[in-house]
Amino acid sequence: MRIDRRDSKHYYYPDLQVVCEKKAPADVHQDNQVLIIEILSPSTRDYDLDEKLSANLKMPSPKCYVTMEQHTRFAIVMRRKPSGFLRETYEGTDAVIELPFIACTPPMRDIYDGIEFTATCVQEPDEAYDVD
Repeated sequence: MRIDRRDSKHYYYPDLQVVCEKKAPADVHQDNQVLIIEILSPSTRDYDLDEKLSANLKMPSPKCYVTMEQHTRFAIVMRRKPSGFLRETYEGTDAVIELPFIACTPPMRDIYDGIEFTATCVQEPDEAYDVD
């Protein structure tokens, strides 16, 4: 995805993006995302929650920027409102994330379906992910 700044262009690679406008077949980037989702891991979390979050919230197109934990059912949704972005958190199997702008309401149970949360699923050492 491309972010244009005054004197430069920056390129980021989100884990998932939803774009509702068609681009020319030769275009190799997107710049009108309505939804951006990042899956956090110990190696990317600081970058995703700092530089990428800041850059994405400055873009005019995203309606939501979502970060999702990979080792527990937890998501932070930054939802665009007329006055700025509203931070919402979703946690647990029964939580449901409303995404009306793409007619989607995924429950956390479906998003994390098939994921087994055990100590062996943690691929990188990080005290925030210690499972006892």
